[in-house]
Amino acid sequence: MGAAPPPPCKSGDICSEQFGTVIDGQNLYFATATTLTSDGGGVTTLNYWNGSEWKPSATSTNGGTWTKTTDSPLSQPALESLASGDLGKNATATTSKTLDKEGVPKTTADKVVPNSANAGTDPNNPSTEGGLSAEDQAKVEADAKTTAKNTRTSFPSDLHYPENLRYSKQDVLKIEMLKYEPRPLESSSLSGLGSRSATSTRVIGSVYLPIPAGISDSNGVSWSEDKMTPLQAAGVDLGKAFITGGGKAAAGVAEEKTGAVTSNVKTVQSFIMNAMLESATGTENLLSRTMGAIENPNMELLFTSPQLRLFSFTYKLSSRSKKETDQIRQIIRFFKQGMAVQRTEAQLFLRAPHTFQLTYKHLNEDHKYLNKFKECALTNFSVDYTPEGQYATFTDGAMVSYLITLQFQELEPVFNDDYPQDDDASIGY
Repeated sequence: MGAAPPPPCKSGDICSEQFGTVIDGQNLYFATATTLTSDGGGVTTLNYWNGSEWKPSATSTNGGTWTKTTDSPLSQPALESLASGDLGKNATATTSKTLDKEGVPKTTADKVVPNSANAGTDPNNPSTEGGLSAEDQAKVEADAKTTAKNTRTSFPSDLHYPENLRYSKQDVLKIEMLKYEPRPLESSSLSGLGSRSATSTRVIGSVYLPIPAGISDSNGVSWSEDKMTPLQAAGVDLGKAFITGGGKAAAGVAEEKTGAVTSNVKTVQSFIMNAMLESATGTENLLSRTMGAIENPNMELLFTSPQLRLFSFTYKLSSRSKKETDQIRQIIRFFKQGMAVQRTEAQLFLRAPHTFQLTYKHLNEDHKYLNKFKECALTNFSVDYTPEGQYATFTDGAMVSYLITLQFQELEPVFNDDYPQDDDASIGY
């Protein structure tokens, strides 16, 4: 890179001499120019010599973090050095030295000198909030998206028990393992959350098991009782009037409520006045003491939330051949490893396990007379290695039988519009 001429300096600016900084093994040249403002602050511009001319590359306002200019020529390594490396330190030191040399009061200089300690990771605004450099922050973000080296993301796709199940026309429970995908945040959605990708695009393995005895489902919704007395209802009316129409509208509602009291028969007036007095003074049971009555609580059962469904399945896996023994071992491994928590490469984060899609099948079609499932998490998987009550193995060491219990829970509630539009040809969820 050719020798740089004196840095540019507009009239009224306080400009530094050029200084060099080694970035990626190359000595690059920079200079700062500070414009003081009438409010006691100022803007500092970092100029970069690109070999043929000086180009503004970043600015700092009132001692804040460096912000990359729209057409900044700085490379990513240079931006990172500005954020938390030698370039940021040199730019700060040079600006401070220049302002001091020009006699700028320290109180003003402290407001103007770029604070490189606050720099970060965004190339458009390389700040380091939280104490992480741009490089370290980038590493953290990258690690959050990775998994440890031996994380398994591919499993057998055609495991069956019993072995002859694959050749029969028996109804089955198909359990597919899915690569977990969180619901994306979407600012365009009023709910703030988007939808996951279709389960069919995330399948990484599958198991087929006979439908066990005792299958069931239970759909639940949470409701709870609630109360609203006439005085509370009046308070709501007043609040609504104030929010929508201001004080004048609220005064009108208050006058209307007062008129309802004064125009009522004497007994009702007395009742309402006692209720208001009880509410105002915090006295309990005044109405009951004086009139043998209580305010109408308008008690009602109100919807509070949906519930997530649980499903439990138990299988006794007994081997009748070497091939079936291998299938059983792989099936147990399938569930154990599939539900295991994942670590990131640097082990800074833990990632969600794989999830599962369950489907009852009749002649290879979705079963119309049994319930459907939403995507599920395998929350518990237990294995009894001696279900016969004693330790027994084949000659190769394989257990004679295993008793496995799987407990799944759906990731999302079932909603009314989830049911298929099929003229009630299926049970649905």
